[in-house]
Amino acid sequence: MALDVTQRLAAEQKIRESEELFRAVSNVTADVIWDWNIVTDTMWWSEGLKVVFGHSPEESRRNLGFWKAHVHPDDLERVLRSTQSALDSREQTWEDQYRSFRGDGSIAYVEDFGYIIYDRQGKPVRCVGGMTDVSARKDAEDKLAHQAALLDMARDAIIVHGIDHRILFWNKGAERIYGWTAEEALGQSVGPLLYGDDFNSLAYAAAVVDTGEWTGEIAQRRKDGSCITVEARCSLMRDSTSSPQSILSINSDITRRLAMEEQLRQAHSLRQWDG
Repeated sequence: MALDVTQRLAAEQKIRESEELFRAVSNVTADVIWDWNIVTDTMWWSEGLKVVFGHSPEESRRNLGFWKAHVHPDDLERVLRSTQSALDSREQTWEDQYRSFRGDGSIAYVEDFGYIIYDRQGKPVRCVGGMTDVSARKDAEDKLAHQAALLDMARDAIIVHGIDHRILFWNKGAERIYGWTAEEALGQSVGPLLYGDDFNSLAYAAAVVDTGEWTGEIAQRRKDGSCITVEARCSLMRDSTSSPQSILSINSDITRRLAMEEQLRQAHSLRQWDG
């Protein structure tokens, strides 16, 4: 019996040491670490909860109610369903994204990840995880999406291709003018796509690299094989080391305008001949 007690005490000591190490590591990480005892419905939060979201860990170390109260109401039901689904399906991990209220009432965008622990009967007993504030990244993504939407509203073709001529950006205006969708154009070389075998037309790219910008008329082709003329306004884009990285082109289809101007010239010449 004495041996059994000794082994039990040693095991309990190891568990305490393991828990202390876990909490110590959790409190020095940049993310918010949490530990949910599913059986007792108690929660433990690392100090990151205060640093990242402005909540006191002491006030929130009660149960899941604190977390529920701070998840945005429009997201709560969905997140609870995904959590319960992971538990019912005996998933090893759970993850979700949602909005959460900070201590000052502002809204943070959160990525949450948990590791689920089951007992020998397969019942969930504990879930340990981490929350990351991705608000800055989400704001940047939203800003980029807004900018892309504005670019897609432009009637002109807005194209970005690398110094190697591979297409990196192709807006809706380019789809309308040339006929290729963004999915078809991205990654393609701008030479074969828009100029066929006439690679001399790519001379503008060298001029852009040399001078930083170039404007002029270029003969190009559409997906259906028809030829068009565009007025191109090109600018050089550099990377963080100021090395040439890509070329931004804003192309206006002037094919119809040139045809009308030619018709007017011919009509004027004809009138002069008749006179």
